[in-house]
Amino acid sequence: MNLTKNKYNDSVQSQNKIIDIHQNQNKTFKIGLVGNPNSGKTTLFNRLTGSNQYVGNWPGVTVEKKEGTLKNHNLSANIIDLPGIYSLSPYSPEEVLTRDFIANDCPDLIINIIDSTNIERNLYLTTQLMELDCNMILAVNMIDILEKKGKVINYDLLEKKLNVPVVPISASKGGGLDKLIDKASEILHNQIIAFGQKNKIFCLNIESIINKISDIIEKDSNIIINKRFYAVKILEDDFIITSKFNFDTKTKEKIENLKKQIPTDDIFDREIIIADQRYKYICSICKQSTKQKITRKKKSLSNKIDVIATGKFTSIPLFVILMLAVFYITFGPIGNYFKISAENIINVYIGQKIENILIFLGASDWSLSLVMDAAVRGVGSVISFLPQVLILYGLLSFLEDSGYMSRAAFVMDKLLKKLGLSGKSFIPLLMGFGCSVPAILGSRIIENKKDRFMTIFLIPFMSCSAKTPVYLLFASSFFPYHQTIVIFSIYILGILVAILTAYIFKDSLFKGENSTFIMEMPEYKFPSAKNLWLHIWQKTKDFIERAGTVILGATVIIWFLESFDKNFSFVSDSSKSILALAGNFVSPIFTVCGFADWRVVVSLLTGLIAKESIVSSMALLYASDNAQHLSYILTNSFSIYAALAFMVFVLLYTPCVAAVSAIYKEFGSLKLTVFSIIYQLFIAFLFSALTFQIGTLIGSFIP
Repeated sequence: MNLTKNKYNDSVQSQNKIIDIHQNQNKTFKIGLVGNPNSGKTTLFNRLTGSNQYVGNWPGVTVEKKEGTLKNHNLSANIIDLPGIYSLSPYSPEEVLTRDFIANDCPDLIINIIDSTNIERNLYLTTQLMELDCNMILAVNMIDILEKKGKVINYDLLEKKLNVPVVPISASKGGGLDKLIDKASEILHNQIIAFGQKNKIFCLNIESIINKISDIIEKDSNIIINKRFYAVKILEDDFIITSKFNFDTKTKEKIENLKKQIPTDDIFDREIIIADQRYKYICSICKQSTKQKITRKKKSLSNKIDVIATGKFTSIPLFVILMLAVFYITFGPIGNYFKISAENIINVYIGQKIENILIFLGASDWSLSLVMDAAVRGVGSVISFLPQVLILYGLLSFLEDSGYMSRAAFVMDKLLKKLGLSGKSFIPLLMGFGCSVPAILGSRIIENKKDRFMTIFLIPFMSCSAKTPVYLLFASSFFPYHQTIVIFSIYILGILVAILTAYIFKDSLFKGENSTFIMEMPEYKFPSAKNLWLHIWQKTKDFIERAGTVILGATVIIWFLESFDKNFSFVSDSSKSILALAGNFVSPIFTVCGFADWRVVVSLLTGLIAKESIVSSMALLYASDNAQHLSYILTNSFSIYAALAFMVFVLLYTPCVAAVSAIYKEFGSLKLTVFSIIYQLFIAFLFSALTFQIGTLIGSFIP
């Protein structure tokens, strides 16, 4: 009877499994990508999804999870690119975010990407992921670089030792990705359990304690999933995990007694002991599964380059030379050639044809003015600078992806420490030269709150790319033969003001303990053309989207206020417009700065929406036909010292609304956010006035 019943149950279970597998064929699965910074995680994400997410070569580029759809006919899945982390311990917001996603959102599969050239460090996170009740595949990345180093990994043995499926890949070149997708499909569609729960990572004593705490968790909280992970974290005194459990006093005492069975001292606490056990386990596996084919020790290319890139006397000069080269290529003959070409396309091939069509259709004066002045000339004046902005982005992207910028952060650590910061602050500060918003969000990689808040406070002084069109307009107008050095000097001034600000506030507004700085130095590599193209394309798309939305909207508003008087009558003389009335009320304040013209003040106000709007607003307000005409008008409206003062003000004054919003979000304090805005305006006005007054004074002595 029992035998028959068992056969019946087995038959039902088999049928249910067939039904489940059939249902899984049409299911959209959730796959999480988890790995250390620089392991190639985001590169793999882009390969799998066809996404245009930017790939960087330092920790912190991925500060929030990103989602895309897997492009493969064998498997329907949403891929989530989680922040790069070193462990599942609560040392940073990224680690908490990733841990919460895995534990609470329960992905169908984790793909753990590890750097094969640094396998021991990467496997530390793997051992923690293995404690979660989640299917996992180990994607061993950068195997092409590993082979060049003469190293070999026995992937079958590694899979056997870890009890986790292992797939070797090269995310940058696309190698092994088909096998990875096939393995994921096999696990997900056939419901194969693929995680290393049977592994005994720790010694018998600690394993016994973990099992006992796991039993307590299951009995007391009715938690079955991830109970081993929770048990280890409770043993490590993880305050976030511990706070989730409402153990009674008796249970707490029982757990504490179990903890005391692990002997500790002033140097070795339980967390360090557990970490040490993990590394012993990892070293044992790596010793068995990895081999060095080439025994002759040879100095790597990265080490040879680092002699100069991180040398005591050569690192800073190299950094300055590289930045000067970037600026010369961007703002010198090459960049100018592309800028002039873009101007000709906009004005001759596009603008003239649109104007002819409108005239042929009999458009009214106001509609012709709206399209030509606001849309074509206003927005077109910004678009014409796009080639130079993209050249700047592309060159900086090349340096980032090559691995050099991590060295620059290491070199800058000593200087930043004197300002109360760490080398980690260099990363978001450098990102600020691209855009303040991701730079501010990128500051989350800084665990120390004091360092993080000060970094956010300083980022607006790093000249974002949105200000570049303004610099280009004024530098080409007033310093046609010295554009590179003038714009480079403006960028340097922003850095110097940030240094001064840090020095002022390090022991007052942002006082606290200094943090230690540990940064991984990735191998130098030649950036892939695809990654560079993805970066440039993303920036192109963002620039065009802003030009077609925010900048166009701001320009249309400016056109309306500049074209109508207070009675809403269309006026040909903009000095009688609504905008002129408001601008003339504020403009006298800027007399000391040398640009007390209502049109200039209004342009600065539009810059609060988007800094590129300053150029489009000026083109509209000064009624210029093209960039060359606008340059001619400006040279007759500004003195050379007023032009410099204006550039300085644009450099230092309050960033755009989006950046202010990001600052408030990260500070979590309205008071501190308002103070930062007031301080930025004060510093901008002070340095702008000093530039004009000192420049005028010096100029009076020059014949």
